[in-house]
Order: sequence, then structure tokens, then C-alpha cells
Amino acid sequence: MSAGLDFRSDKLWEMYIAYETEQGNLSGVTSIYSRLLSIPTQLYAHHSQRFKEHIQGSLPRDFLTSEKFIEMRKELADMSQQCGVKIEYPTGLEEITDPAKLEPGCEAEKATLSGFPYRQQHATSRWKHQLRCRHRWTQGQIKRPYFHVKALEKIQLNNWKEYLEFEMENGSHERVVILFERCVIACALYEEFWIKYAKYMERHSAEGARHVYTRACTIHLRKKPLAHLLWAAFEEQQ
Repeated sequence: MSAGLDFRSDKLWEMYIAYETEQGNLSGVTSIYSRLLSIPTQLYAHHSQRFKEHIQGSLPRDFLTSEKFIEMRKELADMSQQCGVKIEYPTGLEEITDPAKLEPGCEAEKATLSGFPYRQQHATSRWKHQLRCRHRWTQGQIKRPYFHVKALEKIQLNNWKEYLEFEMENGSHERVVILFERCVIACALYEEFWIKYAKYMERHSAEGARHVYTRACTIHLRKKPLAHLLWAAFEEQQ
């Protein structure tokens, strides 16, 4: 999963989608897109367009699981009541809760998502993902993701800071850790990033924080007193 969270992991995701498509597992493809569109990859706009095509080119019963299909029908009914809009279904269809009983391609099945398109609902539920993907420029501005003894430009350091702050506020723990690991490669000689990483880990795992302090103080920051003092203070609290 770590590889899939990388900014340039688009090819890996496309291969995964192609495999599930070949297997005829359209609901699986939908699930993959849901995960993919939560990650700020380089080709996010391309994947978003492909997801639209996937939804528009298939019937709801094909690209949704039975549970999701029933859930969407209920949401549509609730929304129609709130908005005062009556959705016309064929006689008896209101009582059908099993999508497998619906006739393939019937107008009612199409109507289930016509007034409340799945792609629209999906986008609404992904507002945080959209916000994260608006920060793709931050990733794109990282010019030196590898270690070098030459000092980083101030704009690059600020870029890492902003990226870390954004993920710490909006991302999952896994994403934050992966980003920190990338950061301390490019910024290995910068004390503030190691300290930031260690302090973050202190809130989640004492052993994880100890591991960060150990790497920082015994390898990269052996002559940086603040990191050593903070490590000592951390150990005294354990």
C-alpha cells in the first residue's frame, strides 16, 4: 500500500484497475477509484475523468455493490422528500430492496442515479480528498526528493513544512508517516524535521518516537544538542 501512496504511483493504480476490469469486476474498479481519488497523485485529473467514464458507461447494478445500490436508492428517496420532488418508479418498484430483482437496464434502475448521480454523491463525500488534491502543487514543487550534502533552498524547506502540516491536519497516520520518511531523506541534516517527526510519533507510539530519536541522534544529528536534549527528556518521561 505504501507504493500506492506515492505521488507518481499512477501506473501502478492503472495496472490494478486494468486487471479488475479484465476480470469483469466493475464494483471492484469503483472501489479502487474511491481509494485512488483520495490520494494526490500526479495524474489525479486524468483518473477523475476516467472514473466519470467508468460510472457513465455502466449501469448502477454493475458498478455498485448490492449494499451500496440499496443505500443509494434510500438516499435518493430521502432527498426527493426533502426537496419536494417526486420520483416516478414503475408500480411495485418502491418495495423492491434487492437490486438483483430489477430488470437489467430498466428505466427505474437508471432513474435511481439520474436525479442524484453516484458520481456527484461520490464527489461530495470526497470533499477532503478534493482539498488534499488541491495541494498536489506542493508535491510537484519538491525538486530534490533525495539526500545531498548541499543545503536545500529556503523555498524547498518551506514547501516540506507546508506539505507536512497539511498531511498532519488532513491525512491518515499512515500517510503522515510515509511523508515524514520521505522528508527526512531529503532533509536529513535539518534538525527541525527530525524533531517534528519525533514529536508527532510521541503522540502515537513511544517505540516509534524512540526509533526516530535514535536514527536522528546517532546518525544524522550527532552534533545537534537540541535533538539529544529532547530525546533525553522523552526517555525520562517513559
